[in-house]
Amino acid sequence: MPTKTSSQTLLQQGLELARNGQITEAQVCFEKILATLPNDGGAWHNLGLCQLQLNHTEKAKASFEAAIQYLPKAPHSHLQLGLLAQNQQAFETALVHYHLAWEQMPGLWAACENGCNLLLECGDSDAAIEWLEEAVQLPECPEHPWRLLCFYLLASDHEPARLEAACKGWEARFMRPLYPAEPRWKNLPDPNRKLKIGYLSADFSLHSATNTYSALFEFADRQNFELHAFYTRDIETSSTEWFRQGVDSWHAVHDLGPEALAEKIRAHEIDILVDLSGITGDDLRVLALRPAPLQLTGLGFGATTGLSCMQGRFTDRFLNPPEAPGWNSEPLIYLKQVFHWFPNALHQKAQLQPPPCLSQKTLTLGCGNNPFKYSQATLSTWARILQEMPNAHLKLKFTGLEQAPVQEALRKRLHSCGIPVEKVSLLGHSSLWEHLQFYQTLDLALDPFPYNGGVTTCEALWMGVPVISLEGGTRAGASILKTLGLKHWLAQTPDEYVMKVRALLLDASALSHWRSLLRNRLLKSSICDGPGFTRDLEKSYRQLWQTWCLNQVSD
Repeated sequence: MPTKTSSQTLLQQGLELARNGQITEAQVCFEKILATLPNDGGAWHNLGLCQLQLNHTEKAKASFEAAIQYLPKAPHSHLQLGLLAQNQQAFETALVHYHLAWEQMPGLWAACENGCNLLLECGDSDAAIEWLEEAVQLPECPEHPWRLLCFYLLASDHEPARLEAACKGWEARFMRPLYPAEPRWKNLPDPNRKLKIGYLSADFSLHSATNTYSALFEFADRQNFELHAFYTRDIETSSTEWFRQGVDSWHAVHDLGPEALAEKIRAHEIDILVDLSGITGDDLRVLALRPAPLQLTGLGFGATTGLSCMQGRFTDRFLNPPEAPGWNSEPLIYLKQVFHWFPNALHQKAQLQPPPCLSQKTLTLGCGNNPFKYSQATLSTWARILQEMPNAHLKLKFTGLEQAPVQEALRKRLHSCGIPVEKVSLLGHSSLWEHLQFYQTLDLALDPFPYNGGVTTCEALWMGVPVISLEGGTRAGASILKTLGLKHWLAQTPDEYVMKVRALLLDASALSHWRSLLRNRLLKSSICDGPGFTRDLEKSYRQLWQTWCLNQVSD
């Protein structure tokens, strides 16, 4: 039997070999320890890490389970078992291990973030919020859990005061210390010169991005504005190439930290930096460093960033009514219509089909939004509709729902909210063409609340499917429907939401009428007016710049 000294020597040798990438040799050291000290939980954990790197996942799983058996606390082993279970789509098991890791070691942030993201993927944002609100109370909490909490609260039906408190807490702790006391720029304060506009985004790879803000690039006034794109991710798609070709200067900045990125933006003397990702962006610290004289947001992500260092957030009178704008960290800048969407070639190729209720007895409802928008209030309201309408059937579709564990978790949540799961079909990821065909199978689309759909609402309307929405929250539904003159599909309360769904779903002639009219109405609206949207925005850019120039003179 080796002495304590010899096992410690083997342990140090194994750790040193692992650090140097000699994984097989490190594994031998830990196996030697366990050959004579089979109850050494630490050796079991280190052996599991080696086996993971050698892709021996089942052996690694057994080693981490042994570590848990022999150590009084094994949070890192629980974390690894959670990751293994998640990779094998055993989501309930993964959540058990993530929670145990956190209980044994509060502050093991990987357990918290992986657990919360998994809860969100399964549609349980309330459980994720509860976990994060506990986590951010720890003094050593890093920035990302705070920002996750702010985002989840934006999408939830919790009191606005909780969102405001979370955003202010996040800003005070992580952003405000970065704010320059007296920011200085080299930009020439000439109110009429050609301006450099910098678009900052993590989403230039998303096809939905080309539908929502491609007009900013396609219809830009190149005589008066020079366009720069700062792309913070390294994912390349056809959409990325489209944006790259649409700017004067393309900057791939995924490998730059916030200070280096801020310096790059400052070096290019960007006059107006426009954030297109909002609180979902990769690192908002670059905005806190104030690299440009004017920093604006609200175009790609239509909600507050939580940053008071921004000079404005674009909105419209429907999204944030002037008489009741809600809490925002930024000054609001009103456009005629802030939400823009334009159909691509596939959208225009998709054919309209009659409402399915004309050829079957079932009345089909559907929603194609992300599951984090499925608030408790939303699901409870949908439950009432399905309970009160025996012939109604609900189709839910989002990426990830093709996975059996996600389906199982969602069914449990639907059941807990009173939704008859036998009246629900679950559909997962598909191509855009198949996604548009999904809308052909619906009589009526349901908008979640308080975080409404945007692109999904436009796609449903494009396919001739009416959408019932509840005003309040992010109000994206109100902005779209009022712009189209369809405010009669906008409810003020959950009771009215149920009433409007029932009335329209039982009116087959109305469903047929709107099936043939909605596409043309959408296409002729300001929502699809790319040139008009861009001119309105550029007019605002110029006015804001002129005001800034006047302030420089007065200073």
